[in-house]
Amino acid sequence: LAWYSLGKNSELRFINDAGVSILGYSSKKEMISKGGIYLKDYVHPDDYNILYDLHTKLKKLGDSKRIELRVFANKSEIKILEGIISLEKAYSGKLLFHFAFSDITSIKQMEENFMYKTNEFSALINNLPGGVCALNMTTSPQVLYTSEQLYTLFGMDKQTIHNLVEKDFFSIFHPQDVKLAKEAMEEIKKTRRAQDITLRIIYKKNDYKYVNIRAALLESKDIPDILFVILLDIDQQKRTEANFIQQKQLVNLVLDQSDIMLWRYDIVNSKCSVKFFQDELQGKSRGFKDIKNFPEAFVQKNSLEESSIPVFLDICKKLQQGELEAEGICAFREESGTIWRKIKYLNFFDEKGNPSYAIGCGTNVTEMVALEQRYADELSYKKDIDRNNLLEFLSADLNKNQIIDHEIYADFLSFKNSSFSKFITYCADQIINKEESEKFLEVFSIQNMMKVYNSGERNLDFVCKIQTLENKKFLWLNIYCHFVWLFYFHL
Repeated sequence: LAWYSLGKNSELRFINDAGVSILGYSSKKEMISKGGIYLKDYVHPDDYNILYDLHTKLKKLGDSKRIELRVFANKSEIKILEGIISLEKAYSGKLLFHFAFSDITSIKQMEENFMYKTNEFSALINNLPGGVCALNMTTSPQVLYTSEQLYTLFGMDKQTIHNLVEKDFFSIFHPQDVKLAKEAMEEIKKTRRAQDITLRIIYKKNDYKYVNIRAALLESKDIPDILFVILLDIDQQKRTEANFIQQKQLVNLVLDQSDIMLWRYDIVNSKCSVKFFQDELQGKSRGFKDIKNFPEAFVQKNSLEESSIPVFLDICKKLQQGELEAEGICAFREESGTIWRKIKYLNFFDEKGNPSYAIGCGTNVTEMVALEQRYADELSYKKDIDRNNLLEFLSADLNKNQIIDHEIYADFLSFKNSSFSKFITYCADQIINKEESEKFLEVFSIQNMMKVYNSGERNLDFVCKIQTLENKKFLWLNIYCHFVWLFYFHL
């Protein structure tokens, strides 16, 4: 402690024994006789103006400022003092400056030594996706070194971070993670082994982010305990993981409430995980094994009805050839009987663009198939009843562009089992009124009919004039189409 007067040539009025010792003297008498009574006799010339400027900022009683300055010890050795200067009233009633200081010379030397040793690694350290710091843990935490990236990681300036660490080291952590941080610190001190832990740190004072912390105690002859800490920014990764867990829980909920099956087809290794894909998501096991040599081995297990084998193999072939999606309806032989499932695959590709694996989804459409079949039967029955009122009847597989059946004039017999598009073109050229032939081709193109079906419509009407082949007369004709998805015809 020291008291000294105000003004440019401040005089020492009091200094305690500890202060005398720091300044390199054995007694106050020796100090005054050798060093003098003026403050400028002890303070380094380069720092004295800094000290005087600080004095001018202390304008009222109780004002204080922190300062670090160099002083001469015993007229020769330079020491570094750190302390607080305040404007106080002495016992005599006079205003004096009060300086409470400590000798930090050894600490500053240790910092310089440490910085010298770490400077060569600064370029590497500053390019890490996080930050690096070193703390003197001999007594209370004191910052020795921080990388530039550390300030970005915390979203704060250098001084703010230093103040937080030195005031309360654990205040930089999320309140819920402080206990984990303290336990890790105790473990480091106890075992002197490095610790690896994921915690949340404060970010911009009012937010938090996840970091992975690797901390270890280093020893040197200058500082017994240097805590070297590497903090890696993993906030985006952790938030993505949290989002994935939420999405996974949602998927599990949906799958639990549905009859949807999911599985994985490894195209590269010709293997399929026939256990339910959601079992993997939910950590369950139903005892299924992977099928190798897929899809051939699966077909050989008699898992499919005979009529569905070509459809199933065609789906897998499309995936192997690199199509993004492939789907179809197949009849599966299961314990409860034949189950119709609409299966759809989504293909995933490797970095070279080759098909790697596909995720398959199977939905039970047994009831839909039964209803469609019933409707087809009713349609066939209605056709028999109304046969005498129909001019023509034709059915076609639009997926294969193939006529399946028809009851038309003998001139059209050659079209059976041939191209539906070819038949439509013939009708536009030979039968449909020329003024309406273009519209006829547009309406009954496979592309348009598929578009109508996919929009949810099941019927299509078209009225036009035709010229009969027998007497070359024009008649008005109503063309009525009904779309049916049949498991043996498709659309």
